[in-house]
Amino acid sequence: MGNSGEPPVSISRVTIGAQGGRSAAPGKVAPQSEVDALTALYREGRIEAALALAQVLLRKFPGTPAAWNLAGVCARMLGKTDLAQECFTSLETLSPAFAGAPYNLGLVLEDGGDFAGAEAAYRRAIAIDPSLAQARNNLGGVLASQGRIDEAIAQLEQACALRPELPEIHNTHANALKKAGRIADARAAYSRALEARPDFVTARFNLGSLEQEHGEIDRAIRHFRGVLKAAPGHALARASLLHMLAKVCDWDAMEEHGGAIARLGVSDAPVPPFAMLALEDAPARQLERAQNWARQRFGSIVPKPIERPAARPERLRIGYFSADFHDHATMHLIAGVLAAHDRDRFEIHAFSYGEARKDIYRALAETAVDQFQDVAHLPDHEIVRLARLLPLDIALDCKGYTTDSRSKLFAHRLAPVQVNYLGYPGSIGAGFIDYILADPTVLPDAQRAHVSEQVIHLPHCYQPGDDSIAVSGASDSRADHGLPDDAFVFCCFNANYKITRDRFALWMRALGAVEGSVLWLYRSNDGAEANLRSEAKRCGIDPERLVFAGHLPRSQHLARHHHADLALDTSPVGAHTTASDCLWSGLPMVTRAGDQFAARVAASVLHAAGLGELVTHSDAEYEALIIALAKDRARLTAIRETLARNRTSEPFFDTRGYTRHFETGLEQAWQRWFAGEPPADITLPA
Repeated sequence: MGNSGEPPVSISRVTIGAQGGRSAAPGKVAPQSEVDALTALYREGRIEAALALAQVLLRKFPGTPAAWNLAGVCARMLGKTDLAQECFTSLETLSPAFAGAPYNLGLVLEDGGDFAGAEAAYRRAIAIDPSLAQARNNLGGVLASQGRIDEAIAQLEQACALRPELPEIHNTHANALKKAGRIADARAAYSRALEARPDFVTARFNLGSLEQEHGEIDRAIRHFRGVLKAAPGHALARASLLHMLAKVCDWDAMEEHGGAIARLGVSDAPVPPFAMLALEDAPARQLERAQNWARQRFGSIVPKPIERPAARPERLRIGYFSADFHDHATMHLIAGVLAAHDRDRFEIHAFSYGEARKDIYRALAETAVDQFQDVAHLPDHEIVRLARLLPLDIALDCKGYTTDSRSKLFAHRLAPVQVNYLGYPGSIGAGFIDYILADPTVLPDAQRAHVSEQVIHLPHCYQPGDDSIAVSGASDSRADHGLPDDAFVFCCFNANYKITRDRFALWMRALGAVEGSVLWLYRSNDGAEANLRSEAKRCGIDPERLVFAGHLPRSQHLARHHHADLALDTSPVGAHTTASDCLWSGLPMVTRAGDQFAARVAASVLHAAGLGELVTHSDAEYEALIIALAKDRARLTAIRETLARNRTSEPFFDTRGYTRHFETGLEQAWQRWFAGEPPADITLPA
């Protein structure tokens, strides 16, 4: 890489030194003293001054490769992408035997999202210098981002062989292996990166994320703590650590970071919005987090425009996009809607980008829609192309910021109307999502400002159900579940990360007030069970009064609700599908409505089911009600009877009625676009 105007580097995301011998094109070459002065400015970090001097030199000495290179380097650092591209293109013409020219051009093109151009540039660099491991590394990253995983891994294996001492290359290799589903190999590659550089926080964070995604919570916690030890200001690691600690209910450890929660993702660097929902009930900050996250991840994407058709299509095409077309909470909710759509007015498409699990819900989804496409293996641009070829009129993001989401698809515009639907309980915070589904309870007027989307207000509950579901009576006994026959059974089948110390302490006070009562909890993991039992003891309650329920097939899970007396909700992230499960099973639930969207879903469900009396608005009211109901069996029995009657009369239990309102809202949203009007709130009458 020669003596250059920029020192040679060994990491793949920084431009490579430039002066690779004589110019191949005519032009005066600057004296070495001028090049040295330019290099000194760069090394001192005076980037604007270095760029200005480089431009002066190039006017006088246009045949100076080092000046072209450093002008490009500085322009890239200053965000002047067009200038950087011009400089590196000129350098490639001037010094065609210098691999750093197309390599550096590839960096600029990749920065701007031109992956095809970046791929071509990296390949030119490799053709000049096959030993240039950094170019193979970046080529592998570009190929992986386009879903060409096997090609990516082949390039990255060569890069690792060429420069095994470079941790960045092992990290990129691990990322590609992870995308290929080769988890053990990815784990080993991240470990090699950390062997090469133990304080390499990027690789350690990525390894922690891999462990998190595959349920290795203790390992994930250890790695996130390692990141924070090396980089205390690493906001992503802190948010991820807090989310993992919440999963195991390690509230003592969470309190060590309590002072950082309010600023995470707000004044600190962007963090995944979902990780923050259970940490505080703060709708304004949750919106700001979503906006910051969207800006960082999608802000550079400029979608191609969509032309309006000359006439309204006979049927509007609706596309559901999700990774969860299988036995999953989302499918439990939308199965009935998929079947109830009016096929005279709508053509329904499902785009599945998750694992193809062969179960009854996958089969239901495949048969309930007009066209089911498994696009898990396709890169984003190909999925967007398929959606536009149909073309789709309305695209529903059923994942948002939850696990396995692919929101970047929506940033590229799948359809003229794009809707945040069901999967993520809050705002996406991105301009490319036009609407969010809500209702008067889950998003009251006082909270309207805390979603960036326009709102389609359904009249009852934004969350659907499936009225074809049949919940069988329990064929087993309480004893089969470890429950006492004569106890009052409080239950909460919400995921353990939703339980907070304050809410758990309230539950323990209720156990203390109701003699012989027990609390039946869903068991998410070993750590959560151990910590919850320990916390019960700290609260003065015998840990044996906690009974833990494992995972069961859906039919058996619904049936076991018959053994509980009263369901208890959590906050600031409450029950969603879990609330629906309770009501379909005939089990009343008490909730405490919070402020943010995620804290009000159960309240919405209860109001739509005709059980608004079970919605409380303070912790004191919540505690008093659950104790009162436990002590007044007649009152609780009357509520159960009301719930049973309401199955035939209340809107929550009417899937067809829900679907008609949903369709009308979507149709009105599309009609606004067709008329050339901007998105606006839509309120549907009951």
